[in-house]
Amino acid sequence: MTYQINHHHPLTIIQERYGGAPRRRLRLHDFPMWKNMTEKEVGRLLQIATVKVYSRGEVLFNPIDEPNRLYFLQLGQVMTYAVTPQGQKKILHIFSPGDAFGALLLGAVDGKLPWAEALEDTIVCSMDDETFKHFMMDCPNLCLDLFKYISQIHVEAMRRLRGLLHTKAEGRVVMALLEIGRRLAKEDQEEFTISEFFTQEDIGDMAGLVRTTVSESIAKLSKLGILRKAGRKVIVHRHRAEDYLQEFT
Repeated sequence: MTYQINHHHPLTIIQERYGGAPRRRLRLHDFPMWKNMTEKEVGRLLQIATVKVYSRGEVLFNPIDEPNRLYFLQLGQVMTYAVTPQGQKKILHIFSPGDAFGALLLGAVDGKLPWAEALEDTIVCSMDDETFKHFMMDCPNLCLDLFKYISQIHVEAMRRLRGLLHTKAEGRVVMALLEIGRRLAKEDQEEFTISEFFTQEDIGDMAGLVRTTVSESIAKLSKLGILRKAGRKVIVHRHRAEDYLQEFT
C-alpha cells in the first residue's frame, strides 16, 4: 500500500495498492480539530505544516529528538513507549486517527520524549513550536478547539484513574483490554484480538497490576466467558466485557 499527497486537492491523500488503481481518498481536514477551518486557513496550514507518511515500524521520534513538535494523527496507529534499562519496551499510549500528541501538547518527562512508532502505515501532520505559534495567530478560532481537546484528555484520564482506584484486579484488566480494543479494533466488532505484541506486563502497566495478578485475572475472566486465549493472543468479547464492568465496578 502506498500513499501520495494530492496537491491539486488540498489536504487529500490518495491511498492505492501497489500496481493497482487508487483504492480511496482520505481528506486530512476530516481531523476533528480542523473541521471548522475555512479554506483560507486550510491553505495556510499547507504552507506551514509538515505532512508525512510513515511505514509500519518506522519511528516518528525518540528520546534524543528535540521535544518541540506537535503531531496530529490523520491515518493509522502510533504507539509511544519507554525502554527499560534491560531493553524491554513499556507501552505508554496508543494514538488513533483524530488524536494529537507530542511534547507541545502533553509535555515530556524530564525534558525527554518517549519513543513513538507507527503500528501501521500512518499519516501525520506536524508543526514545531514556532510554526504552531504562527498558526495560532493566523487561526485563533482553532485555539478553542485545542483547549476542548486537552480538556477531554483530562476528563478521560480522571475517569481511568477513578477506575483504577475503585475497581478490583479483574475489572482493571478488562478496562485495559477494552482500551486497547477501542484504539485498535473496529467499534462494531463483537470480538477483537489482543495480539501477542501486548504482553501481560504491558497490560499490567496499563492496569496498575503486576504480571502475576494479570495472569490470574485473565484465567478468571476466561472462566466467565469474557475472553479466551488463543496461543499467546487474547480474544475479548466486547459486550460481555462492557457488561462485566457495569456490574462489578
